[in-house]
Amino acid sequence: MEDGNFRIRDARPEDCAAIMKMIVELAVFENSEDQVENTTEGLQKDIFEPGSIVSCLVAEYKRPEVETFEVIGYSVFFYTYSTWKGKVVYMEDLYIMKEFRGRGYGRIMMRRVAEIGLEKGCQRMQWAVLGWNKPAINMYKTINSIDLTVTEDWHMYTMFKPQLLTFVTNS
Repeated sequence: MEDGNFRIRDARPEDCAAIMKMIVELAVFENSEDQVENTTEGLQKDIFEPGSIVSCLVAEYKRPEVETFEVIGYSVFFYTYSTWKGKVVYMEDLYIMKEFRGRGYGRIMMRRVAEIGLEKGCQRMQWAVLGWNKPAINMYKTINSIDLTVTEDWHMYTMFKPQLLTFVTNS
């Protein structure tokens, strides 16, 4: 997807350092920087090894004063399954660097993930957002997304590795 000085493309292995930098920026934004354990090498392996289940798009912008595009955002997504609906695309991250927010680039990137999901036969798209991230929530409302916590009282649970280990060894 391309539009003048902004374009979206599939990530390449050489993008992983820039993506990892933005992952840390996102974690800082979410007050969770200490939870980032992934590395550039791990990200590269997880996205680009044969049989990978993770996909990544990057957003690029070309400043008028330069000739080359720079990576300014990314989206990581993968496919999961609903026994009720079928195939689902899950958007793990959608991030646009602060300097470029408010221009509609996040919405364009999210639309591209949705298009890819539809091309792959997905019946729905899902993601999570922190309750205090009002700009993102407001954008999601403008695209007719449904907050399942509000409408159906669904809550998302997780177990991190320490809880997984405890569960597996003590159950």
